[in-house]
Amino acid sequence: MSLLVLMLVVRPLVRRILTPEAPTPNMKALTADDAQVPQLTVPDDETLSLTDARNQTLEALDSARAVGKVQAKAMEDVGETVQNNPEEAVSIVRDWIQKTA
Repeated sequence: MSLLVLMLVVRPLVRRILTPEAPTPNMKALTADDAQVPQLTVPDDETLSLTDARNQTLEALDSARAVGKVQAKAMEDVGETVQNNPEEAVSIVRDWIQKTA
């Protein structure tokens, strides 16, 4: 079980840390003269209102919170596993580093 958690959670995290990020292109700051902001208008006869948009936003936030809780629990489990088996965890991380190097 602990090996599975380490393989599915810790390994991708280590890879993400060890993999250099691609450089981002330099972008000039937009000024008010450069930006062409479209004017948004809401038709009066539309029945969709801001409350509908708010409800959708709240649903998305609830979903994101649930995903976050699952990820936090997985990280806690990994931490406990590493604390209980430090030698095995070090061995696994060393193997990953040797394979990626």
